[in-house]
Amino acid sequence: MVDYNQGEILKKVSFFIDAQFPALYKEYGPELVQLVKDYYTFLETDTNQSVYNIRRIFEYRDVSTTLSSMVIHWQRKYMADLPLKEDQVVFVIKNIMDLYRAKGTEQGIKLFFRVFYQEDIGVYYPAQKMFKPSDSTWRTGTFLQMFPNDGEFLSKTGVEYTYLDLLGRNIIGSTTGAKASVNKINFVLLNGILTPILYIDNLQGSFIKYDDVLCQINGETVSFGKVNGSLNAMTMDTRWSGATTGNQVGDIYEVEGTYGYGGRAIVTGISDEITGFVEYEWVDGGFGYTVENTRLLVSDQVIILDGTSTSTEWEVGETIGDRFGNEGIVTGFNEVALGIKLNDGEEFDFDLTPQLKRRSYGNTAIFYNDITNKNSSSPGILYPDGSPQIADDQVIAVIDDVETVSLITDPIAPFVTVPINSANYNAVPPAGQPMSGTADPVTLATPLNLAFDLTPFDIGRIDIFRNVDPGVNYTNDVWAIAQDSQMKQFERKDQIIQLASPAAAGSFNIDEIITEANTGIRGVVRSSNTQVGSVTFTPYAYYGFSGTNNVVRPNQQVFNILGVERDYGSRNFGDNAEIDAEVQFATGKIDEVRIFNSGFGYVNGETAYLANNSIRVAKGTITAETQGTTEGYWSNFSSHLNGYQVDSANNYAYFDSSMKLQDSDYYQEYSYEIRSMLGLETYEDFLKENMHTAGTKLFGRFYYQRQFVAGPEKRGVKQRFLRIFNDNGESTSPLDIGNTSILTSDMSNIFVDSTPITSDNDSSAGVPVNYTYTVTPIGGFTVNESATKTFNVSVPGWPNATTLYWRIGPTPARDSDFAFQSGNVIMNNGSGGFSVQVSGDNLTEGNEDFYITLRTGSGAGPIVHTSANVTIIDTSLNFSPDYILNVTTPVFDYVMTGSHRGAVFTLPAAQPPLTFNVGDKVRFVIDSGTQGSHPFYLKTSQGSGTGNQVPNVTGQGGAVLEWTAIAGVYYYQCSVHGSMNNTITVT
Repeated sequence: MVDYNQGEILKKVSFFIDAQFPALYKEYGPELVQLVKDYYTFLETDTNQSVYNIRRIFEYRDVSTTLSSMVIHWQRKYMADLPLKEDQVVFVIKNIMDLYRAKGTEQGIKLFFRVFYQEDIGVYYPAQKMFKPSDSTWRTGTFLQMFPNDGEFLSKTGVEYTYLDLLGRNIIGSTTGAKASVNKINFVLLNGILTPILYIDNLQGSFIKYDDVLCQINGETVSFGKVNGSLNAMTMDTRWSGATTGNQVGDIYEVEGTYGYGGRAIVTGISDEITGFVEYEWVDGGFGYTVENTRLLVSDQVIILDGTSTSTEWEVGETIGDRFGNEGIVTGFNEVALGIKLNDGEEFDFDLTPQLKRRSYGNTAIFYNDITNKNSSSPGILYPDGSPQIADDQVIAVIDDVETVSLITDPIAPFVTVPINSANYNAVPPAGQPMSGTADPVTLATPLNLAFDLTPFDIGRIDIFRNVDPGVNYTNDVWAIAQDSQMKQFERKDQIIQLASPAAAGSFNIDEIITEANTGIRGVVRSSNTQVGSVTFTPYAYYGFSGTNNVVRPNQQVFNILGVERDYGSRNFGDNAEIDAEVQFATGKIDEVRIFNSGFGYVNGETAYLANNSIRVAKGTITAETQGTTEGYWSNFSSHLNGYQVDSANNYAYFDSSMKLQDSDYYQEYSYEIRSMLGLETYEDFLKENMHTAGTKLFGRFYYQRQFVAGPEKRGVKQRFLRIFNDNGESTSPLDIGNTSILTSDMSNIFVDSTPITSDNDSSAGVPVNYTYTVTPIGGFTVNESATKTFNVSVPGWPNATTLYWRIGPTPARDSDFAFQSGNVIMNNGSGGFSVQVSGDNLTEGNEDFYITLRTGSGAGPIVHTSANVTIIDTSLNFSPDYILNVTTPVFDYVMTGSHRGAVFTLPAAQPPLTFNVGDKVRFVIDSGTQGSHPFYLKTSQGSGTGNQVPNVTGQGGAVLEWTAIAGVYYYQCSVHGSMNNTITVT
């Protein structure tokens, strides 16, 4: 088929006429040839002739080239009511179908204004700012935790790239094929190593551990490191004895791992199995307990007595046994039951044990009806009996009112067969073993302190038992006693004061603390007797009150005494604390959780705990093999109300959601607003007749649109534009807000790229702004190898959220000395900051200098500032310490030996405050056990975790930590336990 178009049809052919006649006609009949030519010229040039119009028929069907009479016909017939100018008619006819098809839509309204007013407008729907309960959208952030790297990546062609080149680009996983776009890149310090974190959007698929992150740049594929994997699931250990009950679906807990931090989980499943657990309450701490020898003895079997045994008087601590040799001690009792703590590995069997006997009372028979099954799940491993000793899982006594006393601990039995007048009590035989002292021979004349060694003890009252396991699956009552087996043997007991005035005994209250004058020894009152004028009390001292001094009450009343004697009816020191152990029955052990914040640094397969304020409630195994997730954020605020809320710094701040209540007028579902330079009266009627949708309401607002250029040379709406609408308060202009030189009001009806502006009174539109750049290193212009150096950046007037870029120079000379050579600085109110990590080596190359360059636009942009030189102090092999401190953790304190400005620790000191002078070189040597359980850090702020670290320190959390002291007050701190710390003062 022939495509007849206007390009193939000749409008005039008359000039071809001569060529159609033979030469004979041209020679003898030129008049005829000219007649035919003139005839064709007439047909082709007269607009009323059919030939003229037929040859232009394809032009006439296109409105752009049609006859003006046709345009007039269209206008009169189909658009007679439209206010068209002559030069607009053709344009309108061409777009009229699109206009009518889009009637009632935002696109149709915008086309309407372009067609009839040649105006670009904005359409705004007030319903976007109308408060709608439960309508806000919550988005979860996604990120990739990478394996640490040097931050520099080479393509196959040798082109060097950094993470700055990855911003805003699409990435793909080498193994999984997962896709995403990179939104932001952060670097976090995990266990002393700077780790890249890629925040991603538009995730398709799922990245997995060891995926290479690939990106197409300039036609070639570049690898930006491997994915490490983030916490994404946790499998719960439902059989863990330390799991708590009473948890609820929806409870949120922190994920406490060995290396990771920041993870959070929400409970999605709990057990409905009823389980019993023990709650301990220390009613009275007694006295005479040591940390080393105190044990919490909890009954693990209960004997249910029959009626004939209810009148028997039982004694706590007496021994009960069966015919198979299984034995235990009584830890408590009531009218119908005895609580027994069995020896390790032994158990009473109801079916096999026909008889139980009281070993301490002549093997008297016990009559009983039942014996419960053995349950030793509480209190857990007893410190320091556990092997290996894991402090977080062991029970330890914390004592108060501590007194140091030296005692002889030699047993008597080896010497009972030695004659009283023996020439040497150390002779073996007849002695079973030598005495522990230095004297030899030992006779009746030998002083005791030479015959026997004195052993020092720190004794006191129990303040609390730490890390007590509540146990699980108890079905019976439980009794508990605290017992120091060593101190109990010395049979020290309470004392009785005989007052000079018997009636004065009524002045003393039970549990009040009294003090012996002159000695300062304290004690707690147990009872008083006004009949005989006595007061019974537990002294907080091994030898008690002397009996020769007056007694003082807390209100400073002084009482004369006649003397002091021992209360032989009281329980021994080290065996006199009172503990209430009550079994609680509940459901709600956690068996399923969902991770909603992956945190950083978690290791796949490691054991972790769910905790709240360091109190562990459940245990599980971590899965960390995919991308991580954040807790999320509100992507819109249509269901948010204005008001005060707590911000990230834990301060109250006012939040303005800008949401409005429906008023059925402007704020309603069916209103819309035209934002234009035109006044509403110009287009209102015409718009309503042609494009307005029935049932909607029209509003108009002034709208000014101009390209806004961000950056150092910011351009936009300037003062001279505002002056058109503002006359400095001299009239009643609707936009008049006063003097433009102090313009601060929110001009909500002036928009730049659809964003409200306030005041921009710079009349120098288009003139570059001259900025003053300052780069200041915190802590001076020196930094040690393997240390972090932080820089503050100040650029007054710099636009908020506009990025500056830093790079270390000179290059490439200093590239090998830093983990990362470049990065960005997010500025806010003219200020920002960044840190650099200096590498360390074992080479003595001397001090080296570097400087910082600031750039705009990108990491390769123009340099706008170069800082002063900063010196890297070579600490590799020439660190000569002025002070060395050895650090261990036998319990829950850092114990130090060595010296500092304040003292020399000839004996180990528990968590002492330290003092140094500026410039002192200090070396902390951390033992291996401390490194694993209590990582040692120097920090600027007290608290667990690895944040707020002191600059210029090498070896944080490792075996050797070295520091050249700088002025200030700092802290040495365990990154796991917040209580393990003290101050370091440098002057």
